[in-house]
Amino acid sequence: MALLDIPTVVTERDNQQIRFWVYCAVAWVLVGAVLWLVPGFVWPELRIEFVIPSVLLIAWLQYFIAQLMHEAVHHQFGRKHVSSFIAALVTAYPIGISRLYRDVHLAHHRYFTDPVKDLDYPGYANFPHSKAQMLRWLLWNISGLAAVRQFFFQNREINTDRRTRELVYVAVVQFALFVFFAWHGEWWMYFVFWILPLITVSKSLNTIRLMTEHADPDPDTVAVLRDFDCPPIIKNFLGPVGFGDHARHHQMMSVPFGELHTVVVDSYSVQVPYELYRGHHLQLLFRWFKRLPLTFVDGA
Repeated sequence: MALLDIPTVVTERDNQQIRFWVYCAVAWVLVGAVLWLVPGFVWPELRIEFVIPSVLLIAWLQYFIAQLMHEAVHHQFGRKHVSSFIAALVTAYPIGISRLYRDVHLAHHRYFTDPVKDLDYPGYANFPHSKAQMLRWLLWNISGLAAVRQFFFQNREINTDRRTRELVYVAVVQFALFVFFAWHGEWWMYFVFWILPLITVSKSLNTIRLMTEHADPDPDTVAVLRDFDCPPIIKNFLGPVGFGDHARHHQMMSVPFGELHTVVVDSYSVQVPYELYRGHHLQLLFRWFKRLPLTFVDGA
């Protein structure tokens, strides 16, 4: 493992806002296409061979939208402008998150590895000690309980007026989605084809991404910053919108995602642990899993 220097970046950022909005449009065109083809919208009978692929594809698109929301956190939500609201309308509110998440995420950058101020700390610092613990961690996320808990406990300390207003926006957008499903299919499809993939598969992908970007099995290492070196199609599938270069993003969070791979580093300051992993997120997770003991005995 090497040490990565935190740099000052010189880079061109033209057309990055256009790229962000194009990606948002593409994401929702794909969501619309999948929902239109969901059994029950076109076919009169719901067939399991269509349901499972539809749920999985919608889950990945929700995951993709979540990464676009991350980009909006850094470049849209801080503006007092209508573009901030529109960005939230197409990236945050549909997946049950408000613009208040910006405060949480920027604290993750500002106080990285701080067990109190970095609210993402438990997601990467509590590395599983055994295969059994890792499986319980995966089951906790895939069950949907982790997502439900996050929704009800996020932003509790934020100004009440701001929190109430943002939660109203989230509720309105969710109701609009419910009406869409009820109008074009059946009311329960909102829960099967939107809420279910969101709180299970999409949430699990985000949790796995966070751990593999920052966690380390070495008990003496609290966290690392990790980039992934793998074929672009896999890199963009598991770490879309620049998340395959997440260590670079931590060092250069003002740089739009489309420019992370072309940045020019021209000065150095504080050093933090860095690793370039030759592979993708799931390979690293499976590598860790294979090396863990079956069970963990404290003090052994």
